[in-house]
Amino acid sequence: MSSTAASRRRLAAAVTVTLAVTLAAGTVGAPAFAAPAAVAPPSGAAQATSAALTFPRRAEIAFSGTTGFLSSDGLWTGYDGVTAQRGFSHDWQATGAPDLMATDGAFESRIFDVARGTTVLHINSQIQGPIGTFVGAAGTSLFTYTQTRAFLMHTRSGATTTSRAVTGVPAGASDVSVQAGNASYGVVTYSATVDGTPKRYRGLVDLAAGGVVETYEVPADISGNAAVSDEVVAWSEGGDVVVITRATGARKRIAANRTGTPSHVGLMGDWVTYTTASAIDHGNAIAHHLTDGRTLRFLYEATSVVSDPSGFQLLRGTDQGVEGLYRLALGTDGTPAVTLVAPLAPIPPLRLLGHTVPAVADLDRPGDHTIAWKFSANFDGWAEVRHVKTGMSRMVFAGLDGLMPAEIDLQDPRRDALPNGDYTWTVDVTGEGGYVLKKSGTFRITRKTKPHDFDDNGSADLLARDASGTLWSRQGLGGPLKVGTGWGVYDRIEAAGNLGGSAVGDVVARDRTGVLWLHKGTGDGRLANRIRVGTGWNTYGLLAGGSDVTGDGRPDLLGVNAAGVLWVHQGTGRDTAPFAATRRSAGTGWGVYNEIAAVGNVAGAAAGDLVARDRAGVLWLHLGKGDGTFAPRVRIGSGWNEYTQLVAVGDADRDSRNDLVAYSPVGGQVYLYSGTGRWQAPFKGRVSTAYRAEGATYDHWS
Repeated sequence: MSSTAASRRRLAAAVTVTLAVTLAAGTVGAPAFAAPAAVAPPSGAAQATSAALTFPRRAEIAFSGTTGFLSSDGLWTGYDGVTAQRGFSHDWQATGAPDLMATDGAFESRIFDVARGTTVLHINSQIQGPIGTFVGAAGTSLFTYTQTRAFLMHTRSGATTTSRAVTGVPAGASDVSVQAGNASYGVVTYSATVDGTPKRYRGLVDLAAGGVVETYEVPADISGNAAVSDEVVAWSEGGDVVVITRATGARKRIAANRTGTPSHVGLMGDWVTYTTASAIDHGNAIAHHLTDGRTLRFLYEATSVVSDPSGFQLLRGTDQGVEGLYRLALGTDGTPAVTLVAPLAPIPPLRLLGHTVPAVADLDRPGDHTIAWKFSANFDGWAEVRHVKTGMSRMVFAGLDGLMPAEIDLQDPRRDALPNGDYTWTVDVTGEGGYVLKKSGTFRITRKTKPHDFDDNGSADLLARDASGTLWSRQGLGGPLKVGTGWGVYDRIEAAGNLGGSAVGDVVARDRTGVLWLHKGTGDGRLANRIRVGTGWNTYGLLAGGSDVTGDGRPDLLGVNAAGVLWVHQGTGRDTAPFAATRRSAGTGWGVYNEIAAVGNVAGAAAGDLVARDRAGVLWLHLGKGDGTFAPRVRIGSGWNEYTQLVAVGDADRDSRNDLVAYSPVGGQVYLYSGTGRWQAPFKGRVSTAYRAEGATYDHWS
């Protein structure tokens, strides 16, 4: 990762992570430990093997132990090269003891040996219980504070856990917290009222004696860690580092001279160290000599830092273009210096782990059809699917503002209304380190033909003719798409479904001499040149198409003649003769209606149904029997005479139920009545649509 990318990370004094630590069922005795000799880094085998160590690329340093370190992704790496995944879903903090951290969960607190993966000390800490709630840890001790404001320290020796009161904190203290200081001391921070004035304090807890031995007043908003040596204590206040001589109480303020509050203060011999969050001035790991005032700066940029019980620090950062984990420690001459402990892990090649592109996506099948590609690492790039027939494509970009999660999701092709047919797919992505991965493949999308689907994408389209005779297709509630001119020669235009065997919706149109013509769909929203079907069709005052009422799987065409007889012309599936030679009667008495629409199944049965409006504006439902005849009518509404046309549009709102469209000459508005699937009330209330084109006047809808 470049230094620019690294600068986006927020510097953390001690990285807060979500770990998943496997806690051992048993416990072990608390290890004894003493103050380390000076501030020497690990030696011997640890240093000899550190050259083979690596640090996770997308992690920060979270914890430093004597025998290894923990990254923010929960990986423990021993200086012997052995790694183990630790993890834990609760808050945690370093204790200052070798390889020990404290964890606080629901009603329990632990001291955990990160190197061994075992629990050293466990207590049931509850706000209302006698032990109280967890407030911190130092060394091998856990600290709690009770509702009665008792400050308790809990330690373990062998199989026995001992709890005792910590002396030196006022009985009325509040906001109590404890953190590690050094091997001998913890640091307690609390609030107390003195002579009626609220004040904030920090004190040193003698871990052997169990009492506060030194107390210092601090600002009310103080935060961050404290560093302790035999001679001084240090922490940050505002923009400065404050160093207090323990013997005299004398305070020295060191201006951090950087933007932002200094964080993670440390002590190394005669040096105080700290880091700043500034990305403007590089070299933000700083050491200041307490006697002669020398200031040294390290690393191009440090993004996280932790202290080790042995006295040195580990920093995640960059030095001379090399990113990794660095150790800041005193050299043999007593001057701090940084050395590389573990470079970042090598960048693995980017691989396509898998995808959900099917060989054939049958979009009539229920369930999820999400198309996605999953990769082995994060990336920048894109994925594209391209329709072979039309060249239409859908692209999804990822990682335009930095590297993104390792998956591209095109969502469900039904949502994008991808048309039927053959497709190619391509992914072109670039991972870290410039790894480029290109993959491609093919697939096919299929779905059954919808009567009002002229662009073959599963969405319902509506045809509208304007006053000039131009036919427009309003595709999927949108559009318009110009289909063609010269359609003014027709007095009736019907979306008839797949009549000609081309697997897309077709149209029949009757001219004013009674000749019926077939315009086959092309699958791109347009229609082919007409084919003469037959003559004498002007015997019908009403026509309705697009629905299978005979149960053979092919759409039929229905007409009502002047005698009120409903005739069914059964579909054949052949474009040269799309209807059977013999028509079938569906009964008489249909002359009471001035509008009919073959709506398909709107009542829950498999057969095609009809809706019909009488001259009083009452709408009736005739349930289809599936044999070309219909059940007696059921009244389903009134007031429908405000519409000049009713159109059986199919499933316009994609809820798997057929709908009805009604055209009102008032404002040229088109309304959608969504299907319910219930014969008692087959349609919901009307909803205005965007079918009407701006400034256009239509005289015919289908």
